[in-house]
Amino acid sequence: MAEPLGRRRPARRRLRARPPYRIEADRLAGTRLHFAWEGPLTPGARHYYRMQGEDLLIEYDTTDDGNHAHALLRHPYGDFGDDLLAAHYERAADHKRSAG
Repeated sequence: MAEPLGRRRPARRRLRARPPYRIEADRLAGTRLHFAWEGPLTPGARHYYRMQGEDLLIEYDTTDDGNHAHALLRHPYGDFGDDLLAAHYERAADHKRSAG
């Protein structure tokens, strides 16, 4: 026997968390984003790139042998401007950068 319409339970909607990349994209919509690349375009070669917007900084840096990489995501307005990648290089003896 069917229930009267007034007593029906509302259908439950499945709540989905928005992925972080979508939240960031929406937050930065309408702002300028700059991209810089250093290094050859050859696969496996050492390279560095940086994406920077008003309140976004993404850096990716590989080591000399290309076997290890560092990635960094910052919100400059929220982290008081610390250069975390430079600080890591200063502390980690095995990651000292060669001159040139």
